Amino acid sequence: MPSVSSIPIWGWGDVISTLLVLIGVVWETEWTSKGKKTPAILLAIGVAGELICVPFSIYDSAQLNKEAGDAREQAAKASEQAANLEKEDQDLKDSLGWRSFPKGLLSLISGDLAMHPGEVTIEFYDEPETRNLTKQLSDTFLSAKWKVSSDATGGRKPRISHIHFRV
Repeated sequence: MPSVSSIPIWGWGDVISTLLVLIGVVWETEWTSKGKKTPAILLAIGVAGELICVPFSIYDSAQLNKEAGDAREQAAKASEQAANLEKEDQDLKDSLGWRSFPKGLLSLISGDLAMHPGEVTIEFYDEPETRNLTKQLSDTFLSAKWKVSSDATGGRKPRISHIHFRV
């Protein structure tokens, strides 16, 4: 809802003209002013005022419709650009993706590990790809009922094997 201050002058003219018509109609019908010209003059002024204000209102409506159409067009372009950027992002992720274990390998390992449960400490550099690989390994050992502890090296070089087993 627009604020009162945002209504243009011809909008107010339209409101005042409509009120004059309303007053003239009520005056003419309710009090039937016998022979008085005041209601007819008010009606004439009100209708004339409305006729003057209508083109401005129509112009404003047309401008607002054009702006709304432009905004819809810009939103559609922005949505298309966002979709293209998401596709590019996914393409980059696919081409530069993190390393991971081949499908099925970890479940095979888990089956073998489950035959001889033990303890394992996994040391890793604290960065996203190694955290991801460590999680995959930790989940594999945990599913095989092993006790797992992980340690981020905080930049220190991990020990030679990176994974220490104790059976």
